[in-house]
Amino acid sequence: MTNTYTSEPPPPPDEPPDEPPTEPPTEPPTEPPTEPPTELPNTGMLWWPVPLLACGGLLLIAAGIVIRRRQEDNDEG
Repeated sequence: MTNTYTSEPPPPPDEPPDEPPTEPPTEPPTEPPTEPPTELPNTGMLWWPVPLLACGGLLLIAAGIVIRRRQEDNDEG
């Protein structure tokens, strides 16, 4: 393996680097849009699982309350 480190900085390039051509800045439109959109765009959100999951959650809470009451009754008797 050869060490290529030198303590001197590299010489400057002979030619300046090629710079991309600069385009003049474009001006923003002077007029605002004539009419704002009336609806939001569809993003694909599904709403049908919401009531289904809410009902399922309520059923599980009710089942938990019933099971707890039965266990309390069995522990006392």
